[in-house]
Amino acid sequence: MVKYLFKAPYKYEAYVLLRMESKKFATTKDGRFIVSPEPLTLKEYYIAFTSEVPFSAYVKDRVELALPDDLELVADAADEVRRGRGRVRLRWRRYEDFSAEEEVEIRGRLSGRGVAEVSVRGYGEVRDPYVCRDPDDCMWPATALVLLYWLTHKYKVLEYRGASTVETASKLLSDPKNNFNFIEILGADVDAVERMLREAGFEVKRRCEKAKAELRVEKISENRLHIGC
Repeated sequence: MVKYLFKAPYKYEAYVLLRMESKKFATTKDGRFIVSPEPLTLKEYYIAFTSEVPFSAYVKDRVELALPDDLELVADAADEVRRGRGRVRLRWRRYEDFSAEEEVEIRGRLSGRGVAEVSVRGYGEVRDPYVCRDPDDCMWPATALVLLYWLTHKYKVLEYRGASTVETASKLLSDPKNNFNFIEILGADVDAVERMLREAGFEVKRRCEKAKAELRVEKISENRLHIGC
């Protein structure tokens, strides 16, 4: 008997969406379910979450976290956090406008500051999916696994801690595999951030006249940045 690590009731729109993301998704012989014998990446899990069908899924991925900020954000979103040496286990639940539960384990270097590659393993069960009523103005909820996807693929939120924060932002922005929409730096010393980014080799266009601000750093091209508040 085949053990499926992802399973959802068949819905044509959901199947097309999932197959566009990954060929690991298939249907059962009777056509009743969408399945995968392999665990999902965080991105595949996010696509399943937005497909508006109930599902269960195992997740296995390796991603880069900005420490300590990414870990703190995910832990703040969890209902239960258990820490061990080199690992954090999270439990997340929600039963309001949708019903879901997740258990997540993150392993790797989780102390200190900077960028660290970690492993993520998790299990999620979405019993009553969130349905986006207005696709043009839809705020998808952030479960623990969805938030991890956003933080490792879409954006970063960093607390300003001086040079170490700008070093982390520079490393993330200079890595060609990263394609973040933006990096937000909270409580930033704007002059210092601009200066350090220039020293790191970036061409910076400043659109913020404040001395301290929640700074939004956007990558325009390989070495060009816009910073605004």
